Amino acid sequence: MSKFKVEFTLKQHTPIIHFQSDQSGATLRATELKPKFDRFLLALKNQNLKPSKGPQGEKYFDYKVKITSENLIIKDFDKFPPLYFARDNKQLSTAKLKIEIIAFDDKLIEIIKTEFPRFLAVTNFGSRSSKGYGSFWDEKIMPTVFMDYAKTYYPKIYKLDAKVNEKNWEKVVGDFYKLVKMGSNHGGYKKAYLWEYFAQNGIRWEKRKIKKEFPDLVVSTSGKLPIDVQNPKDENFRFIRVMLGLAGHYEFKILDKKYPTKPDGKPNFKKDPEKINITCNDDSIKRMRSPIEFKIIGNTVYLLCNDFYKYLYGKSFNFKYGNKDFNIIAPQENEFDLYKFMDYLVQRNIIKVAQCTI
Repeated sequence: MSKFKVEFTLKQHTPIIHFQSDQSGATLRATELKPKFDRFLLALKNQNLKPSKGPQGEKYFDYKVKITSENLIIKDFDKFPPLYFARDNKQLSTAKLKIEIIAFDDKLIEIIKTEFPRFLAVTNFGSRSSKGYGSFWDEKIMPTVFMDYAKTYYPKIYKLDAKVNEKNWEKVVGDFYKLVKMGSNHGGYKKAYLWEYFAQNGIRWEKRKIKKEFPDLVVSTSGKLPIDVQNPKDENFRFIRVMLGLAGHYEFKILDKKYPTKPDGKPNFKKDPEKINITCNDDSIKRMRSPIEFKIIGNTVYLLCNDFYKYLYGKSFNFKYGNKDFNIIAPQENEFDLYKFMDYLVQRNIIKVAQCTI
């Protein structure tokens, strides 16, 4: 093999969501991989790495990436996955990938040989990558090495207790994430663990504020009154769910005013839900992905904690429904830390701290 070239063979652990199934090689693209790997290398602050600068001042490294696939399988969604909500024409693909990286810089090639497998340990690709889609691993490296690599970049790594396979991983991750951020109505209503965490300090979440400001919206599909924190301070509201990702809107079921109950006495909801539009009063913030990155390696679901949620501390958000709106702030720095929240879930025996062996 040329001293200017390095090759990797990747095993795909979860499908990648894509929208170009009519084109050849509809899988991981070099146009996604290289910018992500460049940012990863820049974050290393290695003195032997000398980035180049583009016309807009952007930094990058001088290497070329070629991706070829074997045994490419493309599937339509049988049903929309619990972790993917857009009703469009995207599909799922899996393949065995060959990655060829060429650079006419001896030092850069040696760094790439070492760092590319580490990069794979903490990176997913494609749409909804934070929810576990697009997880790849170097075929030559045992899955047990994952922890050694990931711990280089994360002080603590967590995992779900349940073992997963290609058929159930989406449901396992989806059910867990819903319970953490939103709560669940299946098998009896369960408040979100995030709500419980803040409720310990008397902080009320935005869902209760929504009910107060927009009484036409039904928060509980059972028709019961929403659960509030004990001894609440009347206006101690925070937009707490934004700590786990910012969406553009929330949907709520609304009662049919003409026929509010069904013959069996249960609430009669309109077919289409109502939307509350959410915007940050800081125009620089439009969306924010979840800081919890799900990484599936083998039959284990790992959870990696990123810190970009900290940009939202104390930010003001506008909730608008019809002609009415209100503002609410995100938690302050002294009110939320993701690792403390994850340790709270460990104490509750919801997740576990991952050790260096699988």
